[in-house]
Amino acid sequence: MSRGHYFGYLLLHPVDTKYYRVRQLLDEFGYETSWGQRIVPMDDEKTDLGSIPALVWWVPGFARDRYARSYVIHDHNYWLRLFPRWFCDFILLGGLFVELKENASRIPKWWRWAYLIYNSAAAFIVFSFVRAFGWLAWYSKGRRHRLQDKARL
Repeated sequence: MSRGHYFGYLLLHPVDTKYYRVRQLLDEFGYETSWGQRIVPMDDEKTDLGSIPALVWWVPGFARDRYARSYVIHDHNYWLRLFPRWFCDFILLGGLFVELKENASRIPKWWRWAYLIYNSAAAFIVFSFVRAFGWLAWYSKGRRHRLQDKARL
């Protein structure tokens, strides 16, 4: 599992109820892996923030915005195929735990253990579903040709 850190600020612009566009302004947003690889999504890149069904957004730990940075980096890796699929998924898992750790620092210490246990389980469930069904996105024609479509705009 890759534990790195995020840099910059993520700014998302809603396109519709499902998709968002990444906006890179003055401060470049990205993720740096533990071995120094910098992953920076392109400006105006489209993301669905994890494809989590709307039925489970209300369940604590599964809201789309909770791990938005991890989902954006994961979508970027899937679209560009910077690494093999299994490795992109483990970068997602590392990013989920980086965000989990950052969010836990805002929780009172006497409640933090419950927060970490519950949300670690939620992160592993998200990761498990990505591992089980991510091949649908990996092999879809729409995702493979996304950059070609962007070049035509």
